[in-house]
Amino acid sequence: MSASLRHPRSSALPPGPSQSASAGSSVACATAFSLVEVLLALGIVSFALIGLMSLLPVGLKTFHQADMTTTETQIAQTLVNRLQLSGFTNALGGGNASYYFTSEGQPTADRGGQNTLYTVTVTAATNVALPGAAGGSHSANILSLLFSITCKTAPQTTNVIPAYISNNGS
Repeated sequence: MSASLRHPRSSALPPGPSQSASAGSSVACATAFSLVEVLLALGIVSFALIGLMSLLPVGLKTFHQADMTTTETQIAQTLVNRLQLSGFTNALGGGNASYYFTSEGQPTADRGGQNTLYTVTVTAATNVALPGAAGGSHSANILSLLFSITCKTAPQTTNVIPAYISNNGS
């Protein structure tokens, strides 16, 4: 369109805030949330967050207990493997034995050291009555072990894990 054909007051730009698009139309005003709506939304969100935050200590406690149980089970498995490899006649020498482990479940010789977290007392019993055996018969070829595991951080709790070692001819 050439400049001579345009209306004298028209321009190539859209109408500004002070101008109207046409005589019969109005420009819509931009609106925002009211203060009441914002406060209501914040109240709902904070209520939900408080509920979620209250679950955090319970979840952390459960995680800590599961971690301790896993470590104690790994310690018992390590000791069962060690005792099976030592031979049936050499296992514990017929008495009780104590072992010490770090927080990661690694064996340590330091009984009262800073890194020692778990104390394991292994109690052995021979002539174990076999479950389901007729007349409560005993077998001298099975060694029953009880692993009593105590943690320094929870000395009032002792977990006892049973295990059996059979005589494989050693």
